[in-house]
Amino acid sequence: MPTLSLTLRRLLLGLLPLLLTTHAWAAAPARTVIDCELAGSSQRLALLRSAAFVDSFIYRLRHGTQTWLLYNSEDDSLGMNVQWQCVATGTNSHLLLLSGEFTANYLQGAAFYWDPQGNQVQRIDFAERNRPGWVQVTAQGPRVIFNNVGHESSHRYLVYGPRDAYEELDQLPTGLIKLHAKTD
Repeated sequence: MPTLSLTLRRLLLGLLPLLLTTHAWAAAPARTVIDCELAGSSQRLALLRSAAFVDSFIYRLRHGTQTWLLYNSEDDSLGMNVQWQCVATGTNSHLLLLSGEFTANYLQGAAFYWDPQGNQVQRIDFAERNRPGWVQVTAQGPRVIFNNVGHESSHRYLVYGPRDAYEELDQLPTGLIKLHAKTD
């Protein structure tokens, strides 16, 4: 039976802690936390996450064969207490909404929807002190509505829409969809 030389055994034993540490820090594979059919099964958007720390995850999105980070970098896409929901917005139409603690002092999030005119996934970004309460579907696209709990303005509701649209309202508009976000 072959034996290892004393020098080789010492080298391997010396490298063992390094190998174990490297394995512990290796990136965990991303797993799907929700699949949302934005406009039927051909326009499915998946929210993926991979473990980074004990209670923080790096979030990515996948549409077809393309996968990208939620924000510009892994550091910016590292979030905790993230909630998500696939919201039915019409016949064969959904919106993927998520919010959580990322890099800002506020809760950050985004709503993703299929734009049939542009034939692509569109995004509405937001950052507020609380999570969104409603979605409204309009001819211009979906709008994400918040209670104004931070009182940054004198209006009761804050509204984010497509193409960086922002509005402040004193009354809720009609035709709202109440949100009930989930976590894993």
